[in-house]
Amino acid sequence: MSYLVIGIIVFMTGFNIMVDTLNVRHHKKTLPPNVATLYDEKRWTNWLNYKHDNYKLGVIMNLGIALLVVSLLLFGVFGQLEKLVASMTPSLYLQTLLFLEIIYWAATVISIPVKYVRIFRIDAKYGFNKTTIKLFVLDSVKTLIMVSVIGGGIVLLLGSILIRFEEDLVLYLSISYGVIVTITLLVFMFNGFFIRAFNKLTPLEEGSLKEKIQKLASSLGFSIKRISVMDASKRSTKLNAFFTGLGKTREVVLYDTLIEKL
Repeated sequence: MSYLVIGIIVFMTGFNIMVDTLNVRHHKKTLPPNVATLYDEKRWTNWLNYKHDNYKLGVIMNLGIALLVVSLLLFGVFGQLEKLVASMTPSLYLQTLLFLEIIYWAATVISIPVKYVRIFRIDAKYGFNKTTIKLFVLDSVKTLIMVSVIGGGIVLLLGSILIRFEEDLVLYLSISYGVIVTITLLVFMFNGFFIRAFNKLTPLEEGSLKEKIQKLASSLGFSIKRISVMDASKRSTKLNAFFTGLGKTREVVLYDTLIEKL
């Protein structure tokens, strides 16, 4: 079984790298005439170089993760970890929770150098980064705690369902699917809460911009509870906007950099 998993990991890693490579090669093509006037040569070359640097980092990351996971499988580290958590508590619920939490924490620690290089080397090189070390650490700690708590709760819930209905696989899968769908909907509905845990959102001031957004939304039958501005400039100079939420919780969020520059 372990060799089957290793084969799948090797195949998917190779496939992802191949797709990324094809994308990078496509980017190097000459701009079509109908959009060539949108970029001057310097900006276009700068964007290509930025994409290429991220591509190289992505290849290194994918190969590194694949090599690490394959090594852990071959040397039976996951099996040893299972025995370790089993010796720490007799509870199957806590064993599952501890096993997954340890793997998640380890993966988070391993990913920090990659995130650091992307933000403080590549983004900084091209003038995008405005994140400080303090903010980087604070974001990492917040993410670790939130995922550990919320993800841990989901693991305990699904684990309890499995133990309760372990003799009826169909019923277990049906209930688990319902739970996952419900959780996914709740995350979409209350995504604004998670966004506000990392960013400061303020209402967009009254004016022509707000009126035009509301008018566009109304013409599309898209209801909006509020339009907010996010303090994205404390992390990056990139421009962006998005909407989040479902139903009556839908919200349009604009980066402050987008309003400032456009």
